[in-house]
Amino acid sequence: MHRGVLSPWLVLLACAAPRATLDPDPAPTAAAPAPLTEDEFKALHELRPDQAPAPRGQTIDLAGTRAYLSLPGGAALGGIVVVHEWWGLNDHIRHWTDRLAVEGYAALAVDLYGGKTAGDAGVAMALMNAVDRAGALRTLRTAHRFLASDPRVRAKRRAVIGWCFGGGM
Repeated sequence: MHRGVLSPWLVLLACAAPRATLDPDPAPTAAAPAPLTEDEFKALHELRPDQAPAPRGQTIDLAGTRAYLSLPGGAALGGIVVVHEWWGLNDHIRHWTDRLAVEGYAALAVDLYGGKTAGDAGVAMALMNAVDRAGALRTLRTAHRFLASDPRVRAKRRAVIGWCFGGGM
C-alpha cells in the first residue's frame, strides 16, 4: 500500500489550488502581508544536523547536468522528478528520492545548483538566487522526458515534487 506517498500529494494539490477553487464565495480578506526579507526567510529554514542514510541509487548524467536516480525493486508505478530544497542536491534529498523508490516509484532528483550544496543559510540563499530559471526549466523538462524514455523506467505516469526552493520551481 502506498498511502504514505500519496497523502502528501493531496496536501500539495490542496495547498496549490487557487482560493476561488476551494471556496467559491470567499469572505473579504485583509491586504497581503509584506514579503519576507532574506534574513526572515533564512530564519524559517534550518539544515538538519543528522546524517541521512547511505544512498541506494546512483548519480547519472542528465544532458550535461548530474542527477540522482533511485529505482524500485520491481516495475515502477510511475516516475517522479524530485526538486531539491535550497540546500541543493544533498544526502537528505537523495534519501527522500530513495524513499519514493521504496514505495514503488522511479525517482529522479535533479541538481539545479551545478553540483554545489550549501551548509549555511547565506550560501543557500546565494545559490538559490543564482539559479538560471530558463536553464532550470530545461533540466526539469529533460528529467520529465528521461522518466518516460529511459529503458530502466519508461514511466507512463510522471509527477514532480519539491520542497522550499524546489516547490517553487
